[in-house]
Amino acid sequence: MQNNNLLHSNLHTYLLYDAVAGCIYNIKGTKKYELDAEYRIRYYNKISKKQIRLKANRIAWEIFNNKELPDGFVLYHKNLDEKDIRINNIAAVPRATYAIINEALDNLDKDLKLKAHPDVPHYLILQWREDTRLKVKVIQDIVEARKQYRKLLIKYTKILSKYLIT
Repeated sequence: MQNNNLLHSNLHTYLLYDAVAGCIYNIKGTKKYELDAEYRIRYYNKISKKQIRLKANRIAWEIFNNKELPDGFVLYHKNLDEKDIRINNIAAVPRATYAIINEALDNLDKDLKLKAHPDVPHYLILQWREDTRLKVKVIQDIVEARKQYRKLLIKYTKILSKYLIT
């Protein structure tokens, strides 16, 4: 197992980061590193004498902030584009906050639904994800069902508007 402290503390000795353009170069500035399919770059570490493959957003964040990402924190992209490693697009948040962001994304993307009950006329099913569990609520009153749906929609929209940019 590689010593991550050794690898991360020496990033600035091997790599340059252009925070405005969102590009990572070798220390001489002559080679621009391209991201692979998993948004990682590969560089040679002279201390460990190994090829190192790290997430580009982590490299960018650690070089820019001149410190390692604290334990329990996760990086996310404010515009949801993992290829965009400009520093104004990368943020570090605690894992719990990251889980809340992902839950809001999942709810707005696919999980939050209001649909007719298949067996009982005039009943609606409200479905959403909360604390990694899929919740289902059967509601008879259409006005109340729509009210609860809108309340959840607003809740998850507010979460994303706090952490994401368009």
